[in-house]
Amino acid sequence: MRPRTALAAGVVAVGAAAAVVTLSPGGWVPDPFGPPGGPMVSTDAPPPAPPPPDPFRPDEPKIPVIESGSKAAAALGETIIGKPAVDGPDVVESGTDKARELAGEMLPLDPIPDPFRDHDARLARERAFGADSRFPANPTTDRGVFRFDLVVTQRVETRDVLADFTYHLNSRDGSWVVEGEDVAHLLGGTTIAGAKLSFVLRKPGGDLLVCGSHPALTKSPRACMRLRAALAPTQLRALDARQLAALMDSVARVPQRLGDGPGGGAQGFRGRLREGERWQHLQVWVAPGDSGVRTQVPWLGMGSGVMKDARVQLNRIVRRLRVEGADLDGGDIVLDTLALQRGAHDVSTQNFDIVTAFTPEGIAEANALGRALTDLKAEAAEIDAALRACPDGSAGKACRQQARERMKRLNEHAKQQAQSYADRHGLPVGR
Repeated sequence: MRPRTALAAGVVAVGAAAAVVTLSPGGWVPDPFGPPGGPMVSTDAPPPAPPPPDPFRPDEPKIPVIESGSKAAAALGETIIGKPAVDGPDVVESGTDKARELAGEMLPLDPIPDPFRDHDARLARERAFGADSRFPANPTTDRGVFRFDLVVTQRVETRDVLADFTYHLNSRDGSWVVEGEDVAHLLGGTTIAGAKLSFVLRKPGGDLLVCGSHPALTKSPRACMRLRAALAPTQLRALDARQLAALMDSVARVPQRLGDGPGGGAQGFRGRLREGERWQHLQVWVAPGDSGVRTQVPWLGMGSGVMKDARVQLNRIVRRLRVEGADLDGGDIVLDTLALQRGAHDVSTQNFDIVTAFTPEGIAEANALGRALTDLKAEAAEIDAALRACPDGSAGKACRQQARERMKRLNEHAKQQAQSYADRHGLPVGR
């Protein structure tokens, strides 16, 4: 039974009792005319009320039910004293100790800071920076099979060329090869009359082999012309450790006037290197983070590629190299790395003749041969003068024969010297 209904029932009962007895102003008094011990009656009491109905008799009238809080209950004297406040359940905040105790709540704990994280990261960078490539190095000889493990797509921009080309790179020794039509882009459109170039190979030591065929070749239809690294164009030279250190040291002393960068978060700096009697300024843009390439080659690739940045102990991809004033018209040469990925490749020079006439040794020998031939030419002039001085007729026959024999021996000697030089350096001079 609800509280309001129970209170209404109590009011009904009190009302019924009030109908049975009534207090008079003088209170309850005994009936003077009744027998002793008879009922006490009030002097102003109404007739006694009928007994309450029996709730178990169906023919009896039902007790009226008055709803608590209604006007009828209020008329009967019901007073509502207010509903007692009932406290709701406790609100427990998630993640607290009480939540874990009451509900068994389990939440992941905050990670404990690793005090060695920075130290371990630095050691990992140092190990990666000090690691070398596991790929085998290429031979240092001119003839052999040369293998490569990286593929680089590069864009070259000069006065005469704007083209993308691909070359293959050895991460162990820094050697690379450019093949087919891309050779023309590499050489800036320069061609050799009558020659068909197959590839340009940079050997581990830095020398270049320009390989192909030429109709003037007599011993073999194919040959490779060796060029010393010092004769290569500036943009094709790989910086050694000393040059790279000098370039990085110069950054603080060189105004950082940079051209447009390649984007992608690349970071640029400007430095300089000594080129003979002048300074060569370079703008280098490197990608953030490590390239993932393990190598001990200070500068891996031709302009583009990977640079060992000792400042941050990272092998970083060179996104752009700008060689200031290196073009034929005095403008800049710009090399961009468009892609660098793994890829196996090889080329062979085993069936090529090697032309070394344009190496420093070959050039020195050629100069010496030129001086020797000049001396022979002077001797030939003396022989010719002696021949002209011989008497006419039979009197000068022996004189003329002796002079001609001397000239013949001189010519044979000159020819042997030239042929020997050609044989040693692979020049197409026929016998």
